[in-house]
Amino acid sequence: MDAPPSEVVSTASSTSESTTTRTLTAQEIIDKSKTVMSQLREYWYLDEKIIKAPSYEMKFTESGNFQSPDKAAGSLKVPGESLSFITIGKTCYVAEDEPGEQEWSEFECAEGTRAYEQFLPGKNNSLLDLGITATPELIESDGDRPTAYFIDNGGSTDFSRIEGTDLWAELFLGGDAPGMPERFRIQYWINAENFRLQTLVLSFYIAPEAIEDPESFGLEEGDPLEVIWVLEFRPLAEEVPEIKPPVISAMPTPAPAAAAPTAPPTARPAATPAATPAATATPTPTPTATVTPAPARTATASPTEEVAEIKLSAVPLFIAVGEQGTILTSSDGTTWTEQYSGTTQWLRGGAYGNSTLVVVGFLGTILTSLDGTDWTIRDSGIFHDLGNVTYKNSTFMAVGRYGRIVTSSDGTTWTEQYSGFPKHLWGVTYGNNIWVTAGDDGTIFTSSDGTDWFNRTAGITEELNEVIYANNTFVIFGNNGTILTSLDGIDWNVRDSGTFNNLPAGTYGNGTFVAVGRNGTIITSTDAVTWTSRTSGTSEHLRGVSYGNGTFVATGMEGGIITSTDAVTWTSRTSGTSEHLRRVVYKE
Repeated sequence: MDAPPSEVVSTASSTSESTTTRTLTAQEIIDKSKTVMSQLREYWYLDEKIIKAPSYEMKFTESGNFQSPDKAAGSLKVPGESLSFITIGKTCYVAEDEPGEQEWSEFECAEGTRAYEQFLPGKNNSLLDLGITATPELIESDGDRPTAYFIDNGGSTDFSRIEGTDLWAELFLGGDAPGMPERFRIQYWINAENFRLQTLVLSFYIAPEAIEDPESFGLEEGDPLEVIWVLEFRPLAEEVPEIKPPVISAMPTPAPAAAAPTAPPTARPAATPAATPAATATPTPTPTATVTPAPARTATASPTEEVAEIKLSAVPLFIAVGEQGTILTSSDGTTWTEQYSGTTQWLRGGAYGNSTLVVVGFLGTILTSLDGTDWTIRDSGIFHDLGNVTYKNSTFMAVGRYGRIVTSSDGTTWTEQYSGFPKHLWGVTYGNNIWVTAGDDGTIFTSSDGTDWFNRTAGITEELNEVIYANNTFVIFGNNGTILTSLDGIDWNVRDSGTFNNLPAGTYGNGTFVAVGRNGTIITSTDAVTWTSRTSGTSEHLRGVSYGNGTFVATGMEGGIITSTDAVTWTSRTSGTSEHLRRVVYKE
């Protein structure tokens, strides 16, 4: 390590010349860099955001240059998937990275903040004003990188100077934020000759207990998350790299008589890929699974003949939903078919009512279908993650993060009914003339009309994942084996489940309550009070369970599906997908 950087001051006279040296502080170097960076116009930048854990890594990259501020190109890589994107103004182009020629799709997107704007005057540019007091180091050139000042805060738990930045809001205040960090570390490499910022690395550590939704990242119990942001600047080459629109491939036509299907619909303009590094905010409207949209149906009758309408209510169906927009359907729980959902958002729950199937998920996603095959994206009116949905009392009700509640009579038009409490809600049901919803920190709310909500308490702080009403009893399933029961939704009793594994879901059928959870946990009860452990035959985490047509169906990680006719003996089924499945519902 060389001596700290210094500033040479010369004083000349007729008889002598004296030289004094003053050491520059870290903040003085950063301030000089801030002035230089705000004036740059001929630079190339590379923006990388990484979310990583022992069992998961997502990497987003974006590159562009200051001369074409409305253009950028990059990629998004998550386990099992890689996407490329190009943004030009409000037009986005996305293609899956597969062997052979890429097939690009085009859609409208919002213009996001480019990485270099963190340093422009008038912007919230305090990433270069965090009050760093570390001693700078002078790192000599290695041939590829010029001599630079290296400044490292060594890690800190004081977020007071960074909490007000745009980047903080982007990473940790959105509806899809992974959780609040415990500490952060920032490192700068600043050119020693001209004070231009070469590289900035900002990393955040999120402890396991602070992660909002570990399952959405495929995390094992106790896994932490690290969020890393890397920003690099380099002078442009002699010729400015041009970012051009790709050639849009024509969608395949299923049959000569049918028109080519249009691009999958979106519920709202998709966020610019640079808008957030959250793993579930995938900047594409196309599904990750290789699923061909169903061919357009053509009627065999003439236009003047009356065609009988096929009602969904006449077809029994299990519907399993999960990550990356996955939807599977089955009439018997044994043979499953993957359906095209038109979204890549995580889907968290579903319900059936009023001859309509409704599925909800992250970023306010709501899908509806009349047959379980053709799905339409609806506008929920909110951008918060939705955790589950039910159909009771002639009403669809969906609940989600920050106490958000939306309702609909038909699944198409939705109205927000905010609970008044900023708690994440993951389960909802209706029974005995009362709505009940449950979520984080032992939260339980009730309402007689679905509009005015009251906070209830069961004396616990565990996360509550699911609430059902069956056999004249409300039952809530939560983390660490939590089970609560109530006859009226107001007064609650804690029951001994016999397990400390998290219980994400439960159901009732054939006179039996069934709960499923981590490590293949299955427990059953005839009264929701006394519970018996069962052997599932799997060690994978189970996350959803439903009953219908004489069969219990449980779903879980890596596309796992098991079935049983008595909730005691379980059989593994082939789902045809490796995506994590969050819930399964049944309609008669």
